[in-house]
Amino acid sequence: LSLQELVEILGLTIKQDEENKIVTFLCELSAYTENAQFNISYNAPSSTGKSYIPTEIARLFPEEDVLELAYCSPTAFFHDVGEWNKDMKGYVVDLSRKILIFLDQPHNELLARLRPLLSHDKKEISLKITDKTQKFGLKTKNILLKGYPAVIFCTAGLLINEQEATRFLLLSPEVNQEKIRQGILESIKKEADAESYKGWLDENPERKLLKERIRAIKLEGIREIKIAGYQKVVERFFNKNKVLKPRHQRDIKRLVSLIKSFALINLWWRERNGTTITANEDDIEQAFKIWDA
Repeated sequence: LSLQELVEILGLTIKQDEENKIVTFLCELSAYTENAQFNISYNAPSSTGKSYIPTEIARLFPEEDVLELAYCSPTAFFHDVGEWNKDMKGYVVDLSRKILIFLDQPHNELLARLRPLLSHDKKEISLKITDKTQKFGLKTKNILLKGYPAVIFCTAGLLINEQEATRFLLLSPEVNQEKIRQGILESIKKEADAESYKGWLDENPERKLLKERIRAIKLEGIREIKIAGYQKVVERFFNKNKVLKPRHQRDIKRLVSLIKSFALINLWWRERNGTTITANEDDIEQAFKIWDA
C-alpha cells in the first residue's frame, strides 16, 4: 500500500490535511506494536477539524480497540476503563494495543498520572487514587496500569505544558478556503441523504480493503520491528539537527516509531522472522518525508 493510495482512501472523508491524516493513521496503527506507539496532540482553535481527523480515522479500526473520552477525572477514568481485581484490591487498567482519543483536554491530574505511560518509562505502573464513598468516606484504591496505548489529544487551548509538549507530536489542522469549501460540500452531501452516504462509504472497495488490512495486521501479533541500515537514520537526523537540544532525545523516538509504523502497514512485504519484521529503506524514506513536512 503506497502513501498516495493511503492518502486517497483517507481523503474520501477527510479533505486536504495530507500529512496530518497520514501521521494520525500511523499513530493509531502503532497501537498494534509492542513498544513503538507514539502520541499526538492536535492543538488548534475550534471548528478546524482537530477532533474530526482522529475520530474519523478511528472508524476504520475495530471498535473494541478505540476509547474516545471527553473531559475525565482520574477516578472516573480508572473506574470506567479498569477491571476490579480482588487479589490486589484495586483496578487493573490494561491499555495494551488500545487507541486512546481525548476529545477535550483531560483533567490535569489524570494527565500527570499518565505521564510515565506516555513516555514509555515502564510497561506496568502502580498508582494509588482516593475514592469517596457514602459509607466509608475517603478510601485509597490501588491501580495497576499496563501496556502502552497510542494516545491522541484534541485541545482548543493554545498553551501546552512543556512536560507534555515533549511527549507528543504537535499537529495543527490546515485552515484555508479550499479545505473549508470542500468540508462544506461534504457536509451537505452527508446530511442531504445520510443513509446513501453511509452506504457509499461502506461499499467503497478501497476503504473496505483498508479496514480488512487493519484487522489482519492486528491478528498477525507483531511484537518486534527492527530497522535495517539504521545508520542512515543516524546520519540524516544529525544532518538536519546541527545544534542538539534535550527534546531531540524524544523526537528521535517518534521518528523511529513512524518508520516502524510504515513497515507495519506493509508487513507482508517485509523481511520476517516469527513475530519480528524488519523495516527497510522505503520505510525510512517515507518517515523522513512526513517528518520533514
